Amino acid sequence: MTRSTVAFGVLLTGAVIGSLIWLRALNATTPSAASIPKHVGCGEVQSAFARRQSYEWVTLSAPVWRTLSDSVGQYYHQRFILRCPSGQTVLIENDVSIGRRVPVHPGDMVTVHGQYIWNALGGLVHYTHHGAGAQSGWIALRGTVYSIIGVGRRLFYQR
Repeated sequence: MTRSTVAFGVLLTGAVIGSLIWLRALNATTPSAASIPKHVGCGEVQSAFARRQSYEWVTLSAPVWRTLSDSVGQYYHQRFILRCPSGQTVLIENDVSIGRRVPVHPGDMVTVHGQYIWNALGGLVHYTHHGAGAQSGWIALRGTVYSIIGVGRRLFYQR
């Protein structure tokens, strides 16, 4: 074998191993149909709000109350507000520079996983995308999970 053949083999092996690691990490952090409850509710967010607690990872399900214009700065954020049955509202800030835009409309029921930040208006949830620090966030709408640019994973159930 020549040096170039050995070098090519090592490079190819590294590329395959790297791809497998990336795919495993993506699948480990992108929820499956079995891991997304159909009715999560707003309990975790309401608890964090009552305790004025920030930086907790939460999962909530609620209808979209309002859609807002994108916030523009260093990053672009899709913004929409969920309204819990208790009347508490929660701002969802979905970074579309990193994650994928979710086609939400008022009245749509969504499930969101991300990091909660307390504020007097009800709080906000951000990091709703893949690779957001220690965990990865996501948004599920009508059986599709939105967590990373270009990836919408179709789930096995429809709401």
